[in-house]
Amino acid sequence: MALTLSTTKTFTNINCSNNTTNITTFKPLKLPLFWPWQKVKMGPLSVSPMGFGTWAWGNQLLWGYQTSMDDQLQEAFELALENGINLFDTADSYGTGRLNGQSERLLGKFIKESQVLKGKQNEVVVATKFAAYPWRLTSGQFVNACRASLDRLQIDQLGIGQLHWSTANYAPLQELVLWDGLVQMYEKGLVRAVGVSNYGPQQLVKIHDYLKTRGVPLCSAQVQFSLLSMGKEQLEIKSICDELGIRLISYSPLGLGMLTGKYSSSKLPTGPRSFLFRQILPGLEPLLLALSEIAKKRGKTMPQVAINWCICKGTVPIPGIKSVKHVEDNLGALGWKLTNDEQLQFKFLENQMKALRRSYTSTSSGNSSSSSSSLPSSSSSSLPSSSSSSPPSSNSNSSSSNSSSSWIHLRSVLFVANPSSPSSVTSSDRRRKSPWSRRKRKWALTPHQWRSLFTPEGKLRDGGVGFLKKVRSRGVDPSIRAEVWLFLLGVYDLNSTSEEREAVKTQKRKEYEKLQRRCQMLLKCGNGNTNNLEELPSDEANDQCVRFVDDYKITGSMTNQDVVSAVNTDSSDTDSCDDNEDVLLLSSFVQSDERKLEEDNSNNNSEESSSPLEAAAAEIQVEVPVHEDFSTWQRIIRLDALRADSEWATYSPYSTAITDSKARGLAESVGLKDYDHLESCRLYHAARLVAILEAYAMYDPEIGYCQGMSDLLSPILAVISEDHEAFWCFVGFMKKARHNFRLDEAGIQRQLSIVSKIIKNKDSQLYKHLENLQAEDCSFVYRMVLVMFRRELSFEQTLCLWEVMWADQAAIRAGVGKSPWSRIRQQAPPTDDLLLYAIAALVLRRKLIIQKYSSMDEIVEECNSMAGQLNVWKLLDDAHHLVVTLHDKIETLSQSQSI
Repeated sequence: MALTLSTTKTFTNINCSNNTTNITTFKPLKLPLFWPWQKVKMGPLSVSPMGFGTWAWGNQLLWGYQTSMDDQLQEAFELALENGINLFDTADSYGTGRLNGQSERLLGKFIKESQVLKGKQNEVVVATKFAAYPWRLTSGQFVNACRASLDRLQIDQLGIGQLHWSTANYAPLQELVLWDGLVQMYEKGLVRAVGVSNYGPQQLVKIHDYLKTRGVPLCSAQVQFSLLSMGKEQLEIKSICDELGIRLISYSPLGLGMLTGKYSSSKLPTGPRSFLFRQILPGLEPLLLALSEIAKKRGKTMPQVAINWCICKGTVPIPGIKSVKHVEDNLGALGWKLTNDEQLQFKFLENQMKALRRSYTSTSSGNSSSSSSSLPSSSSSSLPSSSSSSPPSSNSNSSSSNSSSSWIHLRSVLFVANPSSPSSVTSSDRRRKSPWSRRKRKWALTPHQWRSLFTPEGKLRDGGVGFLKKVRSRGVDPSIRAEVWLFLLGVYDLNSTSEEREAVKTQKRKEYEKLQRRCQMLLKCGNGNTNNLEELPSDEANDQCVRFVDDYKITGSMTNQDVVSAVNTDSSDTDSCDDNEDVLLLSSFVQSDERKLEEDNSNNNSEESSSPLEAAAAEIQVEVPVHEDFSTWQRIIRLDALRADSEWATYSPYSTAITDSKARGLAESVGLKDYDHLESCRLYHAARLVAILEAYAMYDPEIGYCQGMSDLLSPILAVISEDHEAFWCFVGFMKKARHNFRLDEAGIQRQLSIVSKIIKNKDSQLYKHLENLQAEDCSFVYRMVLVMFRRELSFEQTLCLWEVMWADQAAIRAGVGKSPWSRIRQQAPPTDDLLLYAIAALVLRRKLIIQKYSSMDEIVEECNSMAGQLNVWKLLDDAHHLVVTLHDKIETLSQSQSI
């Protein structure tokens, strides 16, 4: 007979450690199979013994989500609530492509509109996971991610805020920042509890101990735990959780649906799962047979038995739900328990399944089932989760990468992956020869030609038009790059004289040295970690800084007022004023509480300031980065500098002229450590990277430092030996490239959108194919956009491409795109987005290959395989035709959309 499920006030005390259980009597029912149950503790929370996952909500690639399914998802959610389920798991990365975050949005909508809750929304425990994206480099950014999730969920506080995966193996410095982010979420009241996902045993202990010292309890650990993944590491994690009072949440309890009994070698699911199922299902017969026999004996279904096994192990499983049928079936896993004999039957199968388990975990890398909720929805590759025995550091290693993996979001994979296999190309039609075609391209700009471009006053002839045309069509001879780049990157004006450039050079050197002094002050005050200063008693912190600034005759408590007073007394010339500004800057870092107070009252301060130096102090304090951010940037810069590519060495004029003592001296002056493995030239280069990147973080605190910026600076350092010139060239480069490193990704998204528009307008058939694969946003070329082909081209090819790009951008800055450039316009007008046309051309050249692919993963692999296989001039030749035919149309589309 039919039965309407409803919440019951009669509960069962389930004890999975023995055979005894007190189950309330019930009348045998047909579907849905449901019995009463008891909630379990998860830190400060009380949750149902089974939660539901929402990975499939918004995931078109793997689970076939369509917006037309929203009503049935809402019905399933309501039915779950009616029957007492109050734990719902999601993540900020769930949802493919343009639907990223859709899972949180839907869950928030359903909670708000729920007829069951009716004002009791706080009874629902929402557990969301925050992706460890490579651009989330500060604790503040992680807190902002939490606030963004709260907005999507339309709630004021999360039940559990979780780290989605550990970065200890590939970005160890980021790991501690993420932990700090969890602490701040908790302290700010944004979450009721905190947890982790995809952590190995040793890293789980570390974060537990770290959070404990900060007064934050770790309430949950989410790992893949099922009959398909009951290996040594899973059992170790379970043991650690039991010992430390952490509740284990088991995702993928049905192994992507392999434990449901719905599939066989002759009946495979559609989509990406089919390949995995084809490999694994034949070896699952003993396990599936045991599941089937126990299910028939108990009048259960195979999924109910598999989920109940997880519950009997003391975990909280989170199978996913897409329909009312899923909810009804999964609820049948509650209110009863497998006997010891039945559990032993699965135990006996473990030895038979060891080989399978190794294959499954290394192949699926933590995949979730159709009833799972724990993986970034658009990921396709995995990195080992951390189980290192040491604190997060560059030496962290995993001892368990074979059996536990954390999934890394697709945009991170695009950036760090770099396979190299040959790729085929197809020829593109050209209606008119470009300046970069093989027949028309000439030799690079030579030193003789370069000198002939100047008048006796040292000005470029024709306002630099002829110079830009030559560079744009042929590149620059390596021997004059250091001179030419200063013009291309805007350090020197195209119309400047020799005398004017000397004045600019002097001024720029002073400005750079001032930034360097500020960085050195921070380095000496707490070895670059200004957080150390705040941990010291105020007198001791001030003493550290006073010892460094004794020359300024400043003593006492080092408040801003004291500093200003001392500066007013001692300053008498321009140089001392510059230095005193640095002291004011330093004091603003030391006295963080005072600075915050002054920022809160900035309007009053600006009105009441009676001293120009006080006004300068206030201005400096606004401009400096938050000391926590700067300290984080310093750590990451140093790590990236030591890992810098050595390809530049053969092109650098000083690669063989650096002595060991000079290299070590510079390394020590910028705070580098653990560099004994580097030869002198590489160490010197690494130290220069640190010095200039730290200065840039001080110069542009809105961007600060993000991984990938060292890739852009390294070639500049290889060409330009003077640090101040290299710095200002980098500043000029970053005027365009800085948008790639914005936290909101607006710059990257705009550029990916342009690539998408080019492909759509050039080849609608290819674009349609990309749409079918949910790849029309062109995120598969993310890395090419981010570091401007640096990973795909050789060092020399990179410089050639960049010089052409810079010449285009310099032409636009100089406003020479109308008259003399009209001749060039017949070939291709100068554009800020030449790189994007080159990327689109590259994709179009591989149309026939891409159209054979059936998943985003294959396209990503194809893009990564291009590394080392490209001809930069042929690439520009292909881009030429696109610029000629589509430039105006794309710009019009972009402008209309921005309006």
